[in-house]
Amino acid sequence: VTSDLLRLAGDIEERLQPGDAVAAGDRLVLDLTLDQPMHLDVFNEDDHGAIAGLFPLADVAPANPVRPGDRIRLPGQRGDDPQEW
Repeated sequence: VTSDLLRLAGDIEERLQPGDAVAAGDRLVLDLTLDQPMHLDVFNEDDHGAIAGLFPLADVAPANPVRPGDRIRLPGQRGDDPQEW
């Protein structure tokens, strides 16, 4: 598995490094390349220790299990609309 967490700003994609701060309103996506089918779960823990599930999401493709192959961008798409966190 290879992965990159990206912050989106217009047409600019910034690859985030471990420890980089994110702020409310930042548009984030996770790019993954898988070499085998996998069940993925993505969570966020905030500064207060509250945990929220970020993937999978209802009515958003892809769903588990995620197929290998081309680069996958999570959280995915709802219909024709790309989603961000």
